[in-house]
Amino acid sequence: DIMDPDGRPYLHTDTVGSRGEPVIGRGEICMRGPCVSSGYYKMPKRTKEEYDDEGYFHTGDIGQFTSPDGVIRIVDRKKNLIKLKGGEYVAVEAMEIAFVSSPFVQAACVVADGDLDAPFAIVRADNDFLRKWAEEQRIEIASPASPSSSGGRSESAPVDETTPLKGITLQDLARREETRRAVVRSMIEVGKDAGLTALELRMKDCVVVADVEWGPGRGYTATMKIDRRQIRKMHADELAVMLKRNGY
Repeated sequence: DIMDPDGRPYLHTDTVGSRGEPVIGRGEICMRGPCVSSGYYKMPKRTKEEYDDEGYFHTGDIGQFTSPDGVIRIVDRKKNLIKLKGGEYVAVEAMEIAFVSSPFVQAACVVADGDLDAPFAIVRADNDFLRKWAEEQRIEIASPASPSSSGGRSESAPVDETTPLKGITLQDLARREETRRAVVRSMIEVGKDAGLTALELRMKDCVVVADVEWGPGRGYTATMKIDRRQIRKMHADELAVMLKRNGY
């Protein structure tokens, strides 16, 4: 069952919402009528997934009736919930929205599926803040185009946790453990402020990307929404390393 922020399922018999407000039932909003199509054109599989036997279209929005007059308020989104290995759900879109409040994060793509027992993330770093943070840590960042004579490296050079912290590139810094830990800590902090659940805050690790821009057709859809499948494909190698590092 889909749970609200208090860990309760959405039921049509509910009389109280997650904020203590009076409601007259909660659940997924389903629609049927002359203004609603009878299915997806030439897509029988998707039609079967999203239309029930009575012809109702399941919108994926979770709503609650707030008055006897039929006023309904959308409070959650079922289709952006991903079930983890233990059968619990995480709201990936809510997590991504929360995580961009971190000064480290320009954009975030949550990695969650039925093979994982906790969520992970691929983070497009805010490079300006990453440079500022590096300066505070007394880490010297080299120019990507011309590595410094004190041991600088090109963006394409291999890197590991032993890479010297003087004259490294921004992407070298992004790959290091102390950077990843700082990003994860920051995301958890802003996630708490945003009201994410304990499971959504069980972020173990992340991939931090500083040398690849995301945009339409390259990490974003045409409407500038995160394209999770594409981002996972773009950063498949880094993702595989991270998952292996965490026992997957």
